[in-house]
Amino acid sequence: MSANASDPEPTTAVRVVAHRGDAWAARENTLAAIRSAIQVGATDVEIDVRCSCDGIPMVIHDPTTTRLWGRAGAVSSQRAEELAELGREGTRIPRLVEVLDLLAELDTPPRLVIDSKDPEDAVAAWRVVRTHPGTRAGVLGVSWCGSIDAVSAIAELDDEAVLHYHHPGGALDEVAVTAMRARVVDVEWTDLTHELIDQIHHLGLDVLTWTLDDAWRMSWAIDLGVDAITTNRPGLLHELATRGYSPLALAWTDADQLAARLGLGLDLARCCLLYTSDAAGDPLRVDPGGRRIIKK
Repeated sequence: MSANASDPEPTTAVRVVAHRGDAWAARENTLAAIRSAIQVGATDVEIDVRCSCDGIPMVIHDPTTTRLWGRAGAVSSQRAEELAELGREGTRIPRLVEVLDLLAELDTPPRLVIDSKDPEDAVAAWRVVRTHPGTRAGVLGVSWCGSIDAVSAIAELDDEAVLHYHHPGGALDEVAVTAMRARVVDVEWTDLTHELIDQIHHLGLDVLTWTLDDAWRMSWAIDLGVDAITTNRPGLLHELATRGYSPLALAWTDADQLAARLGLGLDLARCCLLYTSDAAGDPLRVDPGGRRIIKK
């Protein structure tokens, strides 16, 4: 049985991938963060998984518990029971099975994106997902991202798994993407171009970009044509993806996009871009709202 199930298509312009849950509202990778992400409309929840010394997949990003819980020590050197006792209600480190239990209770759960850096951690997580009642009943949708080695380990175990290929930048390695049987290509936002997105879409794959927390970057990425955005602010992205875009995204558009968005003629769109770029070149002539100040 595959550790994956089909999930409904989102009604938003892009998939809203909550980075470690709603890390804007709660501590990352906690049940509280996941609940908040669900409440604000995330279509996907991305979590990190590392195994305790007794082999239990725990939901935590860092290799140690120092940064967020103040206890020096590797996750892999502590028992699951010890890790689960850190913090207090709302900030504790959950087991992966607890996250699956939470999502399985929902009528329409978001897709769970499991990020692993270590192949052994990924395989341990896959085994938990595969045997969970929510997966066996076809309720839970899961995809897998992380290091090439970790995702490749899942690919060897599961022909039907939804896999992400991490694009390292530069020219896209189509041979590697195809060999992995990836369905999603993860591209850092600074590497996004129309040409790269078109190339990935031509392969029949989705484009996910990360990690965007500003309205103008989110809107810009939506305009470029990405399929999913990872964010620490899923509520903001959900609002933009369902109700409209940030006008600040227009600062990064070209004349054709501006004309299409605002219903302008191409010549007028070009004039607008020239005007705004000229004003932006002299900070003394631009107020905080971006309007040009004419000096007399």
